[in-house]
Amino acid sequence: LAVEFLNPIAWHVFDGSDPWCQLSFSAMSRATLFMFATLITGDNWGQCAVPIMEYAPVTALIFGTSFLTVQLGFLNLLLAVIVDQSAVAREKQTAERLEEHRAQTTHNFLKWEYIMRDM
Repeated sequence: LAVEFLNPIAWHVFDGSDPWCQLSFSAMSRATLFMFATLITGDNWGQCAVPIMEYAPVTALIFGTSFLTVQLGFLNLLLAVIVDQSAVAREKQTAERLEEHRAQTTHNFLKWEYIMRDM
């Protein structure tokens, strides 16, 4: 989508003034590199994306959707790690409580056994 739709706009907007931005959408590999640099590292927003969005505001849908998708993906990954660690901690706590309950039950049984033998 970026190569087909954004490449002609980038050629018109930058028209030789910034070769890197002008060629950013000329091939799939360059578009992928641009999206990685812009969405993951936050680099080049002002250099390339903003002039393109100013020239053709509809391109903000492409950049905005891509940005939200990546950010929500990272948030989802982070929350998955947190939830997984919480589940592991809960299982460990449940196992510890069960072991404490077994130890207490054994202690109580031995106590009653001692009392019964004394009778």
